[in-house]
This record gives sequence, structure tokens and C-alpha cells, in this order.
Amino acid sequence: MARLTPVRTDDGSLTFHNDEVDECYHTTSGALEEALEKHLIPSGLLNKSKDIVVGDLFFGLGYNSIVAMQQFFEKHENGFMQIFAFENDIGILSKIKDLELPNIYKPFQEKIVKLLDSLEKKTNDYSLYVYADDNIFISLYLGDIRDTLLLLSNEVLDIVFFDPFSPKKHPVFWEVPLLEEVFRIMNKDSALTTYSCARKVRDNLKAVGFEVMDGPCVGRKSPSTVALKKVS
Repeated sequence: MARLTPVRTDDGSLTFHNDEVDECYHTTSGALEEALEKHLIPSGLLNKSKDIVVGDLFFGLGYNSIVAMQQFFEKHENGFMQIFAFENDIGILSKIKDLELPNIYKPFQEKIVKLLDSLEKKTNDYSLYVYADDNIFISLYLGDIRDTLLLLSNEVLDIVFFDPFSPKKHPVFWEVPLLEEVFRIMNKDSALTTYSCARKVRDNLKAVGFEVMDGPCVGRKSPSTVALKKVS
């Protein structure tokens, strides 16, 4: 199991350095800032209806989903959000309970901690953790995402947060076969956000059918990426 070293980011939020990959899970400018500015806002989630389905791919510490829930329910108090989350490392998931978050985020952090406390189903290939209440349904698949994504039907996701380690460290997650599966499970007029603007990443996104544009610059000079699924 990789050694995870805590790193305090500039906005006060906590991330971790994974020594096996030799990367942090977030930019040191701020994990909360990155979730809000690089993923949530450019995804257009807040412009969607009061019922929405989110894919959080490479869930990690859960910041993207935590911030998405808080922002969404601040706007849609009686809305409904379903989250399909994917992760392969139980070690990083175990750190979610230790995050020191501002009070506005704590209720949503607690939902994820409850999710991780109850194993709903286990097979030989993956584990499925589930949390549900009147407004939220979260399914977290623990296993190789190349297998677990296959469990989703076509065109179910309105928004995708795509947040693996860098293409240099884990190139397989940025290649066409996985991106084809991501495209398949996304609805028409849905959006994918990711931090990478590498030319190969963008070429691969275009190759599977996405329209690609610059996202905001957060924590570094280069832009992030927004990929839109627009099917006629």
C-alpha cells in the first residue's frame, strides 16, 4: 500500500502526497479551490435542473463530490443528486474522515464517511458502497475503473469530474479505450471537467467524440479542460 503523507494546501484544506505515484492528489494552491473553480463551476452543474446525476471518476478524497453537493443543495434545497463514484484505493478513502473542512461542507463529508462505514455488496472484482437519503444517492465502486465503468448503462451522467493522476504517471487512464467508456455513459449535452490540458489528452477526448475547450487556470499557468458531449 502506498504511503500517504498529509500536505496542507494554500487555502487551508488538506491533501496527501502518494509516494508510490510521487504526486499529490491536488494542487498545493488549494484542494477546495480546485474542486470549486476547476471542476464544479466550469462543469455547468449549477445551471442544471434540480435533479442531476454526477460521475466522480477517481474519487480520491471526495472533494469534488463534497463541494458539488454543498453548492447544489444551496441552490436546490429540495433537489435530488445521484453520484456514481469510482476509486481503486481504499487507503485514500480512509483519509476522508480526517479532513478538516469548513462547517458548510461537514454534513456532506459525514454522508461519505457513513457510506464508507457500510459495505452494501461485495463481488470477486469490486466492492460497492452505498449511501442514500431523501435527496442524495451515492454509489461508490471500489476497483479497477476499466471494469467498474462497464457496470453503468449508456447515457446516465449529466456531469463528469475526471481526476486521475497525471498522464505521465498513469497514461492508461487518459487513453481512448477508457475515454470511450466515459463518453458512452454520459448524456447528450453533458460536460466533463479535468485538470489536464496535455495535447494527447485533448486529442484523445476529441477522438472519442468530445468537443474540447479551455477551462480555468487554477493553481498553475496552463488552463484546465472542459469536454462537452454534443450528439446530434
